[in-house]
Amino acid sequence: MSGGTGDVENSVSGGQQGIVVQGRDFHGPVTIYGGASAGRPQPARSAYWEHVRNIAPDQLRDRDDELAELADFCRGAGDHAFTWWRAGPWAGKSALLAWFALHPPEGVRVVPFFITARLAAQNDRSAFVHVVLEQLSELIGEPVPPQLTEATREAHLLRLFGRAAQECGERGERLVLLVDGLDEDRGATDGPDAHSVAGLVAQVPHDHDALRVVVAGRPHPPLPGDVPESHPLNRACTVRELAPSSWAGTVRYAAERELRRLFHAGGDHLDALGLLTAAGGGLSLDDLAHLTRAAPYRLQDVLRTASGRTFEIREGAYLLAHQELHLQARRLIGEAVLAEYRERLHAWAAEYQERGWPARTPPYLLHGYFAMLREHADIPRVVALATDPSRHERLYGDTGGDVATLAEIRAGEEAIVEAGGHPLPDLLRLAVQRHVLRLRNDAVPRELPVAWATLGYADRAEALALSIPGLGQRVRALVGVGEALRRRGDGERAVAVLRNAEAAVRPKDHSLDEPWHLKTLVTTWLAWGELERATALAAAISSPAVLESVVPLVTTALAEHGWYDRAEAFAEGTENLYVRVLGLLTAAAATAKGGEQQRADAFFRKAEEAVSQRAPYRSVGLLRRIAGAYAELGAHERGVAFAEGLAGMGTADSPSAAGRRITHAAHTEIALVLAGRGDAERALPLVLPELRTGIARASGTRSTPSVTTHALAVAMDRAAVTDDIRMQYDTCRVLIATGRHAEAEAMAHAFPHGSDRAPLALAFARAGESDRALRIAEGIDTGHAGSHAVTRAFCRTLIKQGRYEDAARAARHLTVRREVLGPVSLALAAAGQHAQALDLAEPAHGAAPEPVDLAWKCRVLLAVGQPGPAKTLAATIRDWTWRAVGLAAVARDLAAGGRADEAEAVLAQAESGYRDAAPLLSELRARAAVATALAGAGHDDRALTLLDGIEQRLPLFPGPLRSPRITVQHDAVARALTAAGQFERVLAMATVASEASADVWLVNVIRELADTGQPRLARALLPGLAKEQNRDRSRSDLAKLHVARGEFELALSLARASSTTTDLGLEMLAEIVEGLVRDGRREQAEELYRELLATPAPTPSPSCDTFTAIARAAYALGDHETVTAMFDRAERSGQLDYDARKSARFTRALVATGHTDRAETFVRGRTGPLDDGGSSLSGLVEALAESGDVSRAEALARSAPSSSLTTATACAALALALPRDRATKPAALAVHHGDWIKALPALLHADPTALDILTAPDLWPRLTSY
Repeated sequence: MSGGTGDVENSVSGGQQGIVVQGRDFHGPVTIYGGASAGRPQPARSAYWEHVRNIAPDQLRDRDDELAELADFCRGAGDHAFTWWRAGPWAGKSALLAWFALHPPEGVRVVPFFITARLAAQNDRSAFVHVVLEQLSELIGEPVPPQLTEATREAHLLRLFGRAAQECGERGERLVLLVDGLDEDRGATDGPDAHSVAGLVAQVPHDHDALRVVVAGRPHPPLPGDVPESHPLNRACTVRELAPSSWAGTVRYAAERELRRLFHAGGDHLDALGLLTAAGGGLSLDDLAHLTRAAPYRLQDVLRTASGRTFEIREGAYLLAHQELHLQARRLIGEAVLAEYRERLHAWAAEYQERGWPARTPPYLLHGYFAMLREHADIPRVVALATDPSRHERLYGDTGGDVATLAEIRAGEEAIVEAGGHPLPDLLRLAVQRHVLRLRNDAVPRELPVAWATLGYADRAEALALSIPGLGQRVRALVGVGEALRRRGDGERAVAVLRNAEAAVRPKDHSLDEPWHLKTLVTTWLAWGELERATALAAAISSPAVLESVVPLVTTALAEHGWYDRAEAFAEGTENLYVRVLGLLTAAAATAKGGEQQRADAFFRKAEEAVSQRAPYRSVGLLRRIAGAYAELGAHERGVAFAEGLAGMGTADSPSAAGRRITHAAHTEIALVLAGRGDAERALPLVLPELRTGIARASGTRSTPSVTTHALAVAMDRAAVTDDIRMQYDTCRVLIATGRHAEAEAMAHAFPHGSDRAPLALAFARAGESDRALRIAEGIDTGHAGSHAVTRAFCRTLIKQGRYEDAARAARHLTVRREVLGPVSLALAAAGQHAQALDLAEPAHGAAPEPVDLAWKCRVLLAVGQPGPAKTLAATIRDWTWRAVGLAAVARDLAAGGRADEAEAVLAQAESGYRDAAPLLSELRARAAVATALAGAGHDDRALTLLDGIEQRLPLFPGPLRSPRITVQHDAVARALTAAGQFERVLAMATVASEASADVWLVNVIRELADTGQPRLARALLPGLAKEQNRDRSRSDLAKLHVARGEFELALSLARASSTTTDLGLEMLAEIVEGLVRDGRREQAEELYRELLATPAPTPSPSCDTFTAIARAAYALGDHETVTAMFDRAERSGQLDYDARKSARFTRALVATGHTDRAETFVRGRTGPLDDGGSSLSGLVEALAESGDVSRAEALARSAPSSSLTTATACAALALALPRDRATKPAALAVHHGDWIKALPALLHADPTALDILTAPDLWPRLTSY
């Protein structure tokens, strides 16, 4: 419907019943509800079969043998799941396969797709996804999710294949994917830029017995470059050469004769043929009448006489009946005449573009026309369409999402890449548009899909959750949807949703957070009692850090279920030695509790055998868990021996000081278990070694409480001498657990940071010492998520003890609104303390209410039985995300009260602001990110233009906390201002930010000051940092500056001032050694180098960056043995598999020290969630280029696999290293395949004129015009 004051268009097609709405001037999405079933998506019904019927002949002749062969393959039990039928043109291949699809053998379900080059809507990967999604959804009886994004459609398709294959297998059927016309795929190339149908077919999960895949095409061209070499299509596929059909030859002769007749007839005949050939098919009778100015009846006569042999009708549009006819028509008509026909099409399209693409825009102009432009590489028109906001809105209305728009943008980028990267400014324009479209989908809060699921709208809830681009948020939303469905009793659908969440994480999603998302799913499966699914998913996790927490959970669950063999197999299948030990010990404990002592003893012996191998360890937390597991089994002495044995051995990378810390940590876990059993006498000496001596001396006379107290006092005095905060903290925990509350309180007050005292306050509260807990909590200012969780638990503990006033006072005093006040208010409401709950939900005196607080207040109002005020308040929240959260809570409350219709209307209201509110914040975030990149590339003046007044455009929600989405905007602006040197503006923003945000911003300001040679200002800001770890980071940045200036004493003072909680001090010393050598002060460098090697690492598991830094220092002094040893230890640390930045720094260090071959071997052998080593590869390419080996850098970059991160990072590094005249293509690839903002320096190096695009006055307003 038009948004202006011109045409008002209404159209109703097909049979209508129920509600019919007529209106004008609708802005944004409109949802109509009418009756109990309104809004409930119906199962998909695929119209594609009509298309298949048009391809199939009325009668198939002389193909009985081939049909039998196809049937045998589909029903057979052979090893090969793929078969490839090949034939030349006019062999009758498509006719055979269409007939087979329409007449499959019994027990075979065919899902066909016929790639048709001459029909734009059927000739690429996007069309394949659309058509096959529809068919699979119909097959399993569910609707196609309407809000899938470009990023989630393919993952959803692959999930549906697995689900459909499983359902077919359960019915004793076979599922057959049939794809014809691989040679006609417009996305198929043999290079790294391929985005083909075959590439997606290769990802179909073909390990299911019920699935078979039939592909067909001509012998040439070969398979595109995005089909892996190892895939069955390339290696283990049955190839069948199809002999031509004599009947097909007869049809060919008649069609070619008819084609020549149309050409020579001229007039309307030639116009119809010429326009359809120029358009690539897809024009309707009305379209042709408009373009030729001929009467429709005359054109219908022309088309009818040739129909069937020369022309086909598909979905109401005409096209040439065969690809060979299309090619022959092009030869007959000639390029010059076809160009004239294309000009008619251009003029027609321009007419609708000028009208803003109204509702009755012909389908060809929305779909086929763009594909024709793409085929002819008409880049100016392609870019004009792909960046037209009005067209985007029409496509959204036509398709229900942004997928078609994003596909056009991607196609435009591909056209420019294929043209060698020219013009880069147009590529940049497309990339900016893509960026903003994707950002606006970030705003969907998980509460919305969960609320729809609570109301019973499973399909809608799942579709909305899948539309969330951020992987973590998407997984959490899907888990929430599953939980809501289980509460409704729909366990089967809940399982399907969680399997969908698995599919969202697993296929090609190599993010650093992926293992943690998998952990979320494993714990959910366990909570649901789905042990087999949990075990299978846990086995796919490779991150040692995640396995530490997952393996004990899985082995315990399996053992408690009586599946002892599975528990043992799972634990022993873990590669990490100490994770394996932990799994066996937790299985032993669970087995013993179940009364299977003999089996528990067997688990224990296996754990002991594994421990005896004494491998180097990497995680103190893991060793603590193992020690605690020993104690839980009643084998605390073995736990002590285990910890002390490791301390005596040391890690491969830890000196004795770290060993002492590890021993103390393990003793703490054992002591806590003993204290829990009331055995304080044995618990305390474990953490206070001096106590053993004192008790032993006293035991010669008599053992009295006073003697023990005296010994305890002496031991604590000596323990206080240590400056190891963690050891003191652990000791304090054990004192609380053993009832030594006075001593523990005295020790707790000495801790300087609230993050240390908050957990101790919680421990006191849980021990029943609420007064002590409140005294410890005085003055705490929690500033991170861990403290928030502890503070919530602290307040809830006070509420359980009936200390309502204390809980409310503590919550307000701790000044953490979002993370504490809301949950504590709800807990008070649940305890019946309604007045206190409502009072706590109000903003502090004089403070402006923040959106997040208002959303929590809505929930509190609902909890105390005031739904009306809650609904009114929710509707007034300015921030769309938190308004949706509040309205979702209201909807759930209405549904629980039996008012489902009202609940649905409220949820529709919650969604209605999405497309209006999101673009503004997306544009701000993009603008800030661009300014950051421009400043980094040296274009400060252009960056400042973009940043003019940007703080005033940020959402103004005063106070330290905002919604997560708004916090992201503020972070982005602060980074941009820092990069542009606007330090005072950043410091002004920091005055109203949370401690955590302000610290991060200040660290960046100090780094920028150091990089720009302003050490005095940077040092002045150091005391303003709240966290010691951040102070160390900033000291390191300053030390680099002083080393570069030759100010080694200043650098050394910073290194020696570093804390004992990080390894940065050692890294600074190593950098100073390098600098001294460069400055010719070798003797001083050698002296400092000896000190460096003799200094124990402050942390038990040093960072691999520390080893890398020492290796560089050793190389500078010619100590090659140490160089090799340090690099070996860095690789053994296990950190390089899960930290992209460390991996890149390690690679660069290898090149800098002459280990180029080792660097390349390391990069090519990368494993873990780094997307085929993208970060390491880019680091290597950049390092090689900087070292002068540009040819090797170029060869390495071009050998990168076709994954987006790898290609983008490598090409960006290469573009910066190449001269400008050779940098265009790699810069274009970097922009197309990755984050265009990160690639911006490379793009500007290749074409500085692209700057004008980013600072054009009309760019940013256009981005908010959706």
